Amino acid sequence: MTDGPRRWLILRNGGIGDTVQLTPVARELKKRGYLVDFALGCPHSDLVPLYDNLGVFDRIIPVRRFMNVDFYENEEGDWESVECLKEKYYPYVTDFKWLIENNSLYRHLAPKYDHVPWITSQNSNYVNWIDLALAWANIDPEEVEDKRPMYRVEESEREWARAQLGQHKLLIGIQTYASSLVRTWYHPERLPKALMQVYPDASFAIYNGHSWELVHQNWVKLIELPKHKIRHSMALVDQMDLFICADSGISHLAEGAGVRHLTIYTTIPPYTRNKYYLYEFAIRPSVSCSPCFTLDGTCPLNRKRALESLSDRERKILELSEQQTNIHEASLQMDTTPEALIEERNAILQKIEGMSKIMPDCVQSIDTELIIQKVKEILDPSR
Repeated sequence: MTDGPRRWLILRNGGIGDTVQLTPVARELKKRGYLVDFALGCPHSDLVPLYDNLGVFDRIIPVRRFMNVDFYENEEGDWESVECLKEKYYPYVTDFKWLIENNSLYRHLAPKYDHVPWITSQNSNYVNWIDLALAWANIDPEEVEDKRPMYRVEESEREWARAQLGQHKLLIGIQTYASSLVRTWYHPERLPKALMQVYPDASFAIYNGHSWELVHQNWVKLIELPKHKIRHSMALVDQMDLFICADSGISHLAEGAGVRHLTIYTTIPPYTRNKYYLYEFAIRPSVSCSPCFTLDGTCPLNRKRALESLSDRERKILELSEQQTNIHEASLQMDTTPEALIEERNAILQKIEGMSKIMPDCVQSIDTELIIQKVKEILDPSR
């Protein structure tokens, strides 16, 4: 694009946490005189509206994936490859697709800048993700003053939230589920009763996965969410005195909205997320294996335990499978039939999967009492 002001294209697939970290990048590009367009790969339809009122994106381009290829809808209404879109902006384009993989097998896909040789030497496990995102766009993080994510609640959304919530002396929100099990705190239902012992006049807004439950002493009100569930959830969060959450996308939105939030960290150390945050308080686990830095859905230690628990026969069956031994030969070695061997192998894999998803040690180390103590420190710092 050569006509008019320079337009910079940034691209990112992923969820809320993956995309909201790019708002400081867009803000900095705007300061440098660029128009900024955002090609956004959307796992769900609620994602695009999160960013269309921030003033840092001039255009948001939804991206859809078909047969492992990313497409966007062009001005003629036809679907084109995202690679064609990138050509229209060249050289003002930054693809964040491999942002956190630069210390992995995909490192060779990281952008190369001759005058910034250190960009691909960073290990994303140990670098704050906002700094990493800025560097990925060839912006020196040390030159950027404000690195907090952005989010803006509309006044109409606030009015809706106030009407749903009513008046409360103290309103505490609870949403402790994340996109992966290892970053989820499993017992949010324990918190209201425990917190009421300390704050008897408190009310609680608890997200159950589909809607919010407003709880106050002996009554409960269900708050159904309109079409844009994340935006209306954030309108409710905006009204809270404290929001207790997992290390998830909504914790970053809470920071952008300026809401005090207590974030439960498990496998990831807080500084990689909240180094520049003003409204976040963090809880870390007290186990020797944390942080393990995994972003996978299951605990690597639990998986190790699952593998160690296998019998000699189970290990042998997996070994034959991994070696792609002929099924008839393998069944003879294991003194069974091919059909039975297949079923036995599937049962072993299911056993490993199930044991890998047992609540991780890092999550178990964060109990209700620890969270209550942290809440006291936040709400009553003079205690």
